[in-house]
Amino acid sequence: MRYLVCSVSGFLLMAFSTAGVAGDVEYGAYLSAECASCHRSGNDDGRQIPSIAGLAEETFLTVMRAYQSKTLENVAMQTIASGLDDEQLAALAAYFATLPTE
Repeated sequence: MRYLVCSVSGFLLMAFSTAGVAGDVEYGAYLSAECASCHRSGNDDGRQIPSIAGLAEETFLTVMRAYQSKTLENVAMQTIASGLDDEQLAALAAYFATLPTE
């Protein structure tokens, strides 16, 4: 029983600790190709997809979590966001925050 309690406690600690961990910028750069294909600056194809370069980390995370929970409506973004875990979201947020706004 003691091992079960330790395992559950360890799992919960790990699950909650990843939410506050700073994202790995290099990993975010690696993951960003799919994002950048639509969210590039100067996107003038009429779809009005915003650039996310320079977006504050907390704003990025808030928006992506809203897509994950389907609070924000956009089927493409809901699908993409639902495939990302906390580590990937933090990495992408950190990476996009380092880019200059245009």
